[in-house]
Amino acid sequence: SQALNLVRVRKGINPLVKKINLLREKGGYENSEFVSFPSRGAMDTLLEDRPDLASILKDKKVEILYTGIMTKFKKDFVADSDMKNRNKRLLFVGRLVEEKGFDLVLEAMKILKNSGYDISLDVVGFGDLDPVRKFVSDNDLGKTVFLRGVLSHDEVLKLMLDADILVAPHRKSVFDLVMLEAMHVGLPIVSTSVGGNLELIRSEKEGVLVKVNDLNGLVDGIRLMIEDNALRMGLADNARRYALDFFSEEAMFKRYSRFFEEVSKK
Repeated sequence: SQALNLVRVRKGINPLVKKINLLREKGGYENSEFVSFPSRGAMDTLLEDRPDLASILKDKKVEILYTGIMTKFKKDFVADSDMKNRNKRLLFVGRLVEEKGFDLVLEAMKILKNSGYDISLDVVGFGDLDPVRKFVSDNDLGKTVFLRGVLSHDEVLKLMLDADILVAPHRKSVFDLVMLEAMHVGLPIVSTSVGGNLELIRSEKEGVLVKVNDLNGLVDGIRLMIEDNALRMGLADNARRYALDFFSEEAMFKRYSRFFEEVSKK
């Protein structure tokens, strides 16, 4: 399904190859008795892109089997007195594309820097870097925004340990594993109220959610996290406890075990 997902969204794919693979995908759903998704956001995104599958899925047994992960890292928080007198480190991890809201992250950094905030942003991911470098140069952000490129998984997790806030203003989200890893590590999150994000951050108990495409809201959310260390630490602690309870490997195995037991009885 991951390969088919890439075929569905990737540009430049041979139209015939794409058509064949989409028909294979539809056949897979038609021939199944049970269907599972890693989140409701994943199911909703599929049906938004493939409305022809809605009539097929309504006759199937559909289960949401949330992904669980394990990480060996846990963040140590900085004391209030230390936070006030040092640079605030923001982190973005993902493809440098509109869907991930990367353009909003850059605009937010410009606004916050021009407002006098001592901040920096580490950017991990791949994309078209020429317009990014131009934006950084045009807005005097050379000592504020650092393009780290593509890093190993452990290198990304170590950056999470050094960061103060993960910024993830998605315009569309299935179920973001970067956000889930940040929750496990204990890195506070500012994101958007869309798709799978709403399954990770419930009623803003585990992070700050803003509206999609709301640049001012994004800036305010980051500013709130920077200025209120107690709130930031509390949200991160809630997120970590929720992730360990519900999005751990053990919790995932239990969900799959119950699912397979049910399947085997049919």
